[in-house]
Parts: sequence; structure tokens; C-alpha cells
Amino acid sequence: MRPEMSERLMTVISLIGSPAVRVIDVGSDHGKLAAWCLLEDIAETAVCTDIHKDPAERTRQCLDDYLLSGRSEVYCTDGLSGVELRKGDVVVMAGLGGNNMIDIMEAVAASAPEAVMKEILWVLQPQKSIERVRKYLAQKGYVIKDEKTCIDRDIFYQMMCCSYTGVPYELTLKEIYYGPVFMKKAAEGDELVKAFHRHMDDIYKIRARGDSEIARMLGS
Repeated sequence: MRPEMSERLMTVISLIGSPAVRVIDVGSDHGKLAAWCLLEDIAETAVCTDIHKDPAERTRQCLDDYLLSGRSEVYCTDGLSGVELRKGDVVVMAGLGGNNMIDIMEAVAASAPEAVMKEILWVLQPQKSIERVRKYLAQKGYVIKDEKTCIDRDIFYQMMCCSYTGVPYELTLKEIYYGPVFMKKAAEGDELVKAFHRHMDDIYKIRARGDSEIARMLGS
């Protein structure tokens, strides 16, 4: 028996790649992602956090229902507050706002040793402001290793995985808004990514009316 999973969460999980020692799900909501990773041996252990009490309790109950409480921990906390990161961790943030993700990553960077930071994989699926996330990652030296999109209930979602090097780099405006890996995949003929980019074209044409940066990006 497995939890019922959305296309969005399954695509997020696919970015974890090789089996992890520990998956940390920030903003776990219902605990399904952690439960799936443990049941499928994608992770040996899991930590789930949620800032609100009720979602944290839902997560705890989900993990109990699948007899996974011995391999998991649940914290009612803000982001990663109180969670000590370790080398080899995979931190998943799915469904949070982009600005919230940046705040959480900034707090971690201020306290975690650089040697640990360089051994963490971040899997990010911002609900909004993904362009700000990409800009932040480049400025702070996180390499975007992969980007994926999916259609779930007629909505396009985009997600990425990245790792810290500490070496800042620059992205073009088009890379910031369309995704550097997505752009390569589209050039290679990935039909889903090309459809996603056409969808974003329509959105950005409207947003460009009141956003000079997007207007400049479209004209570049």
C-alpha cells in the first residue's frame, strides 16, 4: 500500500535521483512525499517540518499509518529551524513561495558549515517567484543541475534541483525567466518543455505590459 501521489509530487521526487540517506521535506503538509520516499527506499530516513500544528500532525499521522515513525521525525517549526543538516541530505521544498524558500536557504547558509552545504542536494518547486529563486541561486553560487516540468490538473508546474558551490555566476534574463536547463532541453526538442515555454510566452507577454524587466527580456 502506498499513498496516493499527484503528478507534481512524483516529478519532484524524480529529481532526488540516487537513493538518499535522509530526505528533509520542508512544509510537509500531509507527509505523503516523505512516506513515499521511505516506502520506495528512495531515502533511509526522513525529517518533515511544517510551521503549522495541524499539518505537522497530519504528517505524523500519515507516517504512523504506514508504520514509518521509526524512520522519521516530524517538527512543528519554521523552515529548517532546529534541524541540523548533514552531508548527503536532500532538502525538498515543494509548494512554498519562492521568497519563502530564499529566506529558508539564507538562514541555513548563515549557520551550516560550508563543507556540509556543499554536500546537500536541494529540490525546489516554488509555487511563485521562480525567477527570483533562479537569480538568488546564481548570485549565491548554487548550480542548477536539472529542471523539470509537469502538467497536474491542467496546471504547469516547474521544479529544479541544485547544489552549492559558493561560486557566483550570471544568468541571462531569458535563463532567469525560462530556466537555463529548460532552454537546453527545448533546444534539444523536448516537446513538454517546448509546450511549457509556449505557455510562459503567453504569460510573459501580458506581464510585460507592467514589468519593464520582462519587456526587456522578451525583446532581447
